Amino acid sequence: MRPVVGLALALSLMAMTASAQPSSHSRARLAYTVRPLMNGDTLAAVSVELRFKGSPTGTTVLDLPKEWGGKTKLYEALSDFSVSGANSRIQAGAEPWERVVHHRAGAWIRVRYVVHHADEGAARQGNPYRPMILPSRLQLLGSTVFAAPHKTDDADSVAVVLKSFPRTWTVASDLERSDLTFKDLQSSIIVAGDFRVLTRIVRGAPLRLAIEGTWSFTDEELIDTLAKIWTAETEFWGDPTEPYLVTLLQIEAPAGSTSSGGTGRSAAFASFATSNVAAPRLTRMFAHEMLHTWIPNRIGAMPDEESSGVSEATEYWISEGFDDYYALRLLGRAGLWSPSEIVDALNHVLGQYAASTVRTVSNARIAAEFWTNYPVQQLPYYRGLLFAAFIDYKLRKNSAGASSLDDVMHVMHKRFEAARQPIRELFVSALAGYGVDIQADLRKYIDDGAAIALAADTFAPCGVISTDTYPRFDVGFDLAATGQGGGTAVGVNPGLAAYRAGLRDGMKIIAREAGETGNPMREMALRVNDNGTERVIRYLPEGRDSTEVQSLTLSEGLAGSELAACARRLGGV
Repeated sequence: MRPVVGLALALSLMAMTASAQPSSHSRARLAYTVRPLMNGDTLAAVSVELRFKGSPTGTTVLDLPKEWGGKTKLYEALSDFSVSGANSRIQAGAEPWERVVHHRAGAWIRVRYVVHHADEGAARQGNPYRPMILPSRLQLLGSTVFAAPHKTDDADSVAVVLKSFPRTWTVASDLERSDLTFKDLQSSIIVAGDFRVLTRIVRGAPLRLAIEGTWSFTDEELIDTLAKIWTAETEFWGDPTEPYLVTLLQIEAPAGSTSSGGTGRSAAFASFATSNVAAPRLTRMFAHEMLHTWIPNRIGAMPDEESSGVSEATEYWISEGFDDYYALRLLGRAGLWSPSEIVDALNHVLGQYAASTVRTVSNARIAAEFWTNYPVQQLPYYRGLLFAAFIDYKLRKNSAGASSLDDVMHVMHKRFEAARQPIRELFVSALAGYGVDIQADLRKYIDDGAAIALAADTFAPCGVISTDTYPRFDVGFDLAATGQGGGTAVGVNPGLAAYRAGLRDGMKIIAREAGETGNPMREMALRVNDNGTERVIRYLPEGRDSTEVQSLTLSEGLAGSELAACARRLGGV
């Protein structure tokens, strides 16, 4: 296959010369050239060349990738720095993520460095965000590989060349346009190698899928699903469609486990999954991640911790939780999920929220522990989704059905285009326009962490929210430590059902054959290696105390016009 590099990119981003002034294509503030370093037919590493105009002082500090997405010491994947031009030299900086370039004042400088494979493989915690440079393919996320002069502005113009890739490789990226900014570069994706690229035209613009590996579904089935999702989302927001790329990389995970995840990019979504992932799980993930194009990116500015000292995680209740809420809504509108599938997803969130051991922690604690405490990390997703349902219900009640959360989202979208205000500020002011003062609810449920209880008729006429008391879910051992230990059971509690059923510290958990995290009423079945003998341990994962759990039950006998009305309600129509 020929490289799939956009024609505009190929024509406008010509190779740079060694002259003192860059050629016309690279009048941009920063110009990068990315090349594979091959060992025969095998990819060994990646070369990055950066061209920029040096400081008038004759000294320019380069910032290397430091931390992003919970990954730290990203600069360790970069090495072999060299510099040329204007009697320049490069040396280590005061911090390990800095390099200092000395040069003639204001001269154009060329810095080269090498990026190495840094993904942790099946032992990784979280998504594969570090550079993935394998013998036959690569994946590079901009925020983990590109160095830049200190204090580069997000709006600074950037030019990128992807050069010298093998003719048999496929190359795909969201950098294939000529109006790039530094923010776009940081939030970019490059994949290359044995990928397959498919295209669908959605409302006049190309939607591409770059995929590798073998799955339980076909490439065509997946891109057709993506096209339905993208159509529903762009139509909801009323924006003209733009070129969009989805990448799907197959990853390894510990034996017996399933993993899927991803991250929204500037004009793309980078996704990763194990080969055993089911299509419905991917469908919801794609709906969520593609929605990040708008939530939060086009409805409000997230906190910038570097400049304000306020963690971005303080607003994950809206950027992640509201995103989850609208993913469910728009999957319904697209006809990809039935009312019963949406109800199942809502009930899963209600169950997980009730079972959470950190359900009522403050938003400040979420900000402090988001990347280090898994239960805390999940909370803004659950809390935000339920808060969205709570606010939508309040708006509908106050307006006798004339207004909904959709109206608030559209107002935020329009106002943010005009003035880049903080997302919480926009949310508060948009709701005020519909007669709702949300400040007290924000303090109570988001900042202080009070438990959210939905009204019984929140989703009428589809069904009723009921509240029941169940034993609190407790898997019976330290789930996080067990996962970090590669599946070797740690912290088995002698007072709980897992111990009574025979689970002991040191047993290797091979797979979970039944059970659902957060559901104490569903039998847990763990296949373990007990001193060389495999057996299955079964038990109800009940804790010592109880908790109230809400759930939505569809009305019986929904059919015809009643079922259609329910589908519209769950879709937010």
